[in-house]
Amino acid sequence: MFRFLFFLLALIPAWESALIQPQGDAGEGGHLLVAVHMDGEGFRCPFLTPQFIDVLDTRAHWSLIQPTESTVRFAVDLDEAWTQEGLHQVLTAIGYPKGGASIAQWDTLAVIPPIPEE
Repeated sequence: MFRFLFFLLALIPAWESALIQPQGDAGEGGHLLVAVHMDGEGFRCPFLTPQFIDVLDTRAHWSLIQPTESTVRFAVDLDEAWTQEGLHQVLTAIGYPKGGASIAQWDTLAVIPPIPEE
């Protein structure tokens, strides 16, 4: 009986290490840094912009709105990222005018970029 318990105790560290996943592993496929600019004062809208930020929060590592520049910046895993056309469709579905947004930055990175200072 003690041999069986010793065998189980020997397996516990191996089992725990198989369950623990490293956080923020840069080798998993990369990240995407995006800046979306809206014509006029589009990202100053108190109704549509929070909806877009809510959508981003479901996928992005972080999001930052710069209302004076009418720009939203965010970082997302490449496997969770939208295509540029998909991002335009999300904005249109929220209620922004079609063609009102432009992608100001679209960079793939190996590590999660830090949040820019405002």
